[in-house]
Amino acid sequence: MSASLPAYLTLAGAIDGLTRRGFTEHLTVVGSKLQALESGRTFGPDEVVIREYHRFEGVSDPDDMSIVYAIESRGGTRGTLVDAFGVYSNPVVGAFLREVPIPRRPAGETKERGRPIMTYALWIVQGLLAALFLFAGGMKLVLPLEKLTGPVLVPGLFMRFIGVAEVLGALGLLLPGLLRIRPGLTPLAAAGLVIIMIGATVVTLVGRDVVAALISVVVGLLAAFVAYGRWRLAPHRGSSHPSTLEPAR
Repeated sequence: MSASLPAYLTLAGAIDGLTRRGFTEHLTVVGSKLQALESGRTFGPDEVVIREYHRFEGVSDPDDMSIVYAIESRGGTRGTLVDAFGVYSNPVVGAFLREVPIPRRPAGETKERGRPIMTYALWIVQGLLAALFLFAGGMKLVLPLEKLTGPVLVPGLFMRFIGVAEVLGALGLLLPGLLRIRPGLTPLAAAGLVIIMIGATVVTLVGRDVVAALISVVVGLLAAFVAYGRWRLAPHRGSSHPSTLEPAR
């Protein structure tokens, strides 16, 4: 085994990377056996070894951590097993893994470096965008329609609708991740704000306001960064992605 393991930024990235490296089975612990979900094979603790593991700490709660194990059987079956780490760990999984040998403790164990840079960057951008759209959307909702004039004449009711959409989008950037309720809404909210910014860019360009158009482009790119980041790079804990296996209950 290499003395240095790949440094994965997210749990999803670790599982995808391990899958590409041949750990293709999704593993779970049932009773005292490790079961490969795709092939249906089962293994005892003395029939498998842990080749490497990667640990990730949640940002909003230091106790919210996950760990993915890359496991190989004597017969060559290779797969990944995911469990919570710390107070939320599954005792059934823990009891099984305590009996599994680790040939050599990996020198490159990953813990997202305490709090991952990518996750921090996303939270910062989400906070800035949320403040911006709460302000912009709120103004569209409270100001008189005659004051909501721009380079291009837009119907007043449509401006109110955009204001509602911006406020909802701003809330969608923050609340799902903070409350851990429907975290998949965050990339959708960001994608919706991207669409709004595309429209704002078009309208300002038609009105020949180049500076405002450039601002809309920058804001749209930041929203796109959040949409992709929360979808693929650093999904909120609890988000669903194909590679993540829930530990056995």
